[in-house]
Amino acid sequence: MTPDIACSVAAEVSLLDTVTASGNQMCALAHVKSGLLKLICDPWVSHASSPDGQRRRGEAVARWFQGEPPVKQPAK
Repeated sequence: MTPDIACSVAAEVSLLDTVTASGNQMCALAHVKSGLLKLICDPWVSHASSPDGQRRRGEAVARWFQGEPPVKQPAK
C-alpha cells in the first residue's frame, strides 16, 4: 500500500521494538514516494515513542491544523 500514499508522512521507527520489527517498518516506508517521508529513527526505544518523536509528531499535527503540510519540505 505504501507506493499509493500521496500525502506527507511522518513516521517513527524504534530499533528495539519487539512488537513491530523495525526492519519490516523500514521496508514498507522505503516505498513511500520521494519527498513525502519524514523519518524519525530511534535506536534506543522499544514499542513506544521517544520524546523527540512525540515533539515532532505534535509539530506535524499543529501544522496540519493550521492548513500547512504536516511535513516541512527541506530547503533547496
